[in-house]
Amino acid sequence: MGKVPTIRNGPQRDPMVKKTESPVEASAAVFVLFCGGGDLAWRKVVPALFSLFRSGSLPEKFCLLAVDRVAMSNAQLCLRLREGAGKFLRGQIKPAEWGKFAAKIRYQQGDFKQLATYKALGVECGKVEKAWGEKAQRIFYMATPPSMFPEIPKHLGESGLAADRTRARIVVEKPIGYDLESALSLNAILGAHFQESQIYRIDHYLGKETVQNILAFRFANPIFEPIWNRRYVDYVTITVAETVGIGAGTMIMPAPCATWYRTI
Repeated sequence: MGKVPTIRNGPQRDPMVKKTESPVEASAAVFVLFCGGGDLAWRKVVPALFSLFRSGSLPEKFCLLAVDRVAMSNAQLCLRLREGAGKFLRGQIKPAEWGKFAAKIRYQQGDFKQLATYKALGVECGKVEKAWGEKAQRIFYMATPPSMFPEIPKHLGESGLAADRTRARIVVEKPIGYDLESALSLNAILGAHFQESQIYRIDHYLGKETVQNILAFRFANPIFEPIWNRRYVDYVTITVAETVGIGAGTMIMPAPCATWYRTI
């Protein structure tokens, strides 16, 4: 009779997979928003951050560091962001609440393709942390055109801003490439400068009810489940009826990305 193998509880780590360092909990955070003066920041990101601030979900030591190529003052940026929050958030915004949040906003002008921008960004983050007296989580959010996705991680790595594996994070908005080749290329660039535990990819359209309903419809229906797979389905097109167009997106995105941005 052979020896009975020992079964250990919990998942076992594959020895061939590179070990990554776990992110640490921090009482301070610097949220670096690339294209901080852009439409995505105005319409989605900053209203969401302000909503978290109002609910007490952000740490007391929090800084929103917006980076963009446009020349503007800190006051001008705050005025624009206040307009977006008022337009896209429910309920009335109290001036005192917005004032406290606006005090946490800083603006830095810079070219995303120039290493000097990231060196200056590192200095600014250092100043904030010195004032707080502690190291902070640094979250780099790319609310930029897809053409900047390969550039920003590269320069973050070259400038040393990605070096702290437990505190530096990067957020990538959709689209993650516009075909398999470009998606693999982008992931290779991200992986060259960040560990997987530092990377957060977002494609919120995959969370839309229409997409979720397709999944439920397929797996709950014995008629469709066996044939709704890659052998029989050529492609799936999902059209989202929206009142907002892509606007300047057609000028800053390649045609495949501009189309995919609003149809998936």
